[in-house]
Amino acid sequence: MTSKLYYSAMLALAVSTGCGNPAPPGAPPGSISLAWSIADADGHAVACDAVGASTVSLTARNRTSGTSVTTAWPCAGSPRAQLLAAGVYDARITLQTTNGTPIATAPDQAGIVVVAGQLTPLAPAAFVARASLVLSFGAPPLPANCGSLEDGGTGISSSTMTLQDDQNGPCEPVTVFRTRGQTPLGTYKINCGSPQVATCFEADETFTIPSLPPGTYTVHMRGKINGANCWGADATLLVALGLPTARTVNLVALSTPGCPQAPFAPVAPHDAGGSP
Repeated sequence: MTSKLYYSAMLALAVSTGCGNPAPPGAPPGSISLAWSIADADGHAVACDAVGASTVSLTARNRTSGTSVTTAWPCAGSPRAQLLAAGVYDARITLQTTNGTPIATAPDQAGIVVVAGQLTPLAPAAFVARASLVLSFGAPPLPANCGSLEDGGTGISSSTMTLQDDQNGPCEPVTVFRTRGQTPLGTYKINCGSPQVATCFEADETFTIPSLPPGTYTVHMRGKINGANCWGADATLLVALGLPTARTVNLVALSTPGCPQAPFAPVAPHDAGGSP
């Protein structure tokens, strides 16, 4: 396999490399080779198509000159080789979509010595593809979830969230990471039996579950006013391996006794599902 890869690399030198990187002038080049694989979080092999992967990108940075060479190979084409000028390189390896969006990264490889006329194999890249969920909550047409109706909010003062496997399946006791932009706001622990009562979930927040088994989930969110469930949403989502599943879930006003009058028509509680 090594001689075949090196022959392929030298043949590419006679024409051009697969990504349009011509061989450096002067000293004869060497080459590097890379093999890769994709698995889920449980270690089961996963095909490129199953995670939406199109290419594997390798960026090799020359420590002496500081220049970088980036090569993108077809995801299903492992292993592959790339010509490089002799020198010492650091490499970054990424599994990505057709438009170059990263899906997963392999550990960086440092201090790779490329020798003129020789093929240097890199350590195989083992990509781990995960299913993840990124949520946000809004209450259109209101601009905000929190704050009084007079200030453009819903009046929500606290919130709860639960997550079920499918619509009526078991609860997923996961940790949710709350952020606003790049600023962490803490975590929220899913507990369907006794949901954690947290501060109001604002419209500009994101709620991230970084790793889930792929499948169908239903998220239940309730916005409370004076302890009563006055706003709510129940959304069923398909969470797949690959890029994060990102969704904005819209809240609706619930006709719960004791809740203030919504600025638009409320719905019956059963229309929004259960009451965590």
